[in-house]
Amino acid sequence: MSATIYNDLVTKQATLTGIVAKIAAEDRAATDEEKSQLDTLKSEVDAIKSGWESNGRRAFLAGLQKPEKSNLVLKAGDSFADQFKGQYPSELEGLNLGLLVRGVVTGEWSGAKLERKATLSTNLSSAGGFLVPEPLANRLIDLARNRSFVVAAGAGTVPMTSSTLDIAKLLSDPTVAWTAENALIGESDVTFGRASFRANKLACVVRMSSELLEDAANVQTAVENALASAIALELDRTAIVGTGAGQPLGVVNASGVNAVSGVGTLGDFDDFIDAVFACKTYNYNPSAALYSPATGKKLAKLVTGLASDLTKLVPPKDFADLNKFVTNQVGDTVAIVGQWDQYLIGLRSQIRIEVSREADTAFMRDQVLIKAVWRGDGMPLNPRAFAVLSGIS
Repeated sequence: MSATIYNDLVTKQATLTGIVAKIAAEDRAATDEEKSQLDTLKSEVDAIKSGWESNGRRAFLAGLQKPEKSNLVLKAGDSFADQFKGQYPSELEGLNLGLLVRGVVTGEWSGAKLERKATLSTNLSSAGGFLVPEPLANRLIDLARNRSFVVAAGAGTVPMTSSTLDIAKLLSDPTVAWTAENALIGESDVTFGRASFRANKLACVVRMSSELLEDAANVQTAVENALASAIALELDRTAIVGTGAGQPLGVVNASGVNAVSGVGTLGDFDDFIDAVFACKTYNYNPSAALYSPATGKKLAKLVTGLASDLTKLVPPKDFADLNKFVTNQVGDTVAIVGQWDQYLIGLRSQIRIEVSREADTAFMRDQVLIKAVWRGDGMPLNPRAFAVLSGIS
């Protein structure tokens, strides 16, 4: 049963209820015209419900249009690809990029029956290559998100259904006050701002020899992992130090971020505690800290320092409760503490993956070029949710 019939049912029931309510409110009997209307509506409603029961509730619901999931904020563990299920045959969800590329390039389709079937609807590119099916592209986004430290720290992801996306953000909280009975309730000014995402382009090219593609035993995972890791690293880098000009705005360069500067030599956890409470001052609860391997090593080696005592220094609870992520995308002199669900990454759904043996010098060198082009943006929604420690030596 279609959504149109369902809406018709709701409308008829509402009309019927309205007539009955009007008669009751006026404390009178129904007119002949109203009786006729009620009988007609009741018969039509009963007929629709009868069809529902005979066809089964599952069949009825299957015909309803699914609501769009645009602007749904995804957290770590949520699937980006799942937001677009139903837009293509479910069997395509099991495609493997490595097997697909190997089959098209070498003609070797062993263990790749589904991938060979998928090539029948694959679009050729202007560079003598082909564009991979959308399910594979969306899955690559999930692989990249799974490798991203900022996503693991709590950063949200929102699918962008167009090249721009505006999101409202709260700049100041409303105020509340106890009010006496019958007293006038005072109004509260709430300030909202606009977070405007613009789809910047991120591109990656992977070059492989035809022999490697043909002979590698791990081709099923090697291609996807190479692309996903490259995208994840760049997502992390820009979320941390992005300039906001043609790329996402990173926490370090965002205006209004709390600063703990001139840290110097790490002899204890005090500077991190300062960063935690700088965020708490603005009613944010830091969830994670990101720092470089060098900083992580220094923190792990901290000792009490009491009369040459080499007992490891026990971190205070406010630092211990933070999730820690060690990444080379953070410089050795910087660390970031923050409530990472206040950083949002906007992802365009149409990531494009193109494969060619003819582009550039690939034909002459018997190589394969795999290009991934993704568009998106990112920014901290509330900079005061983060604190940047700088000057670590």
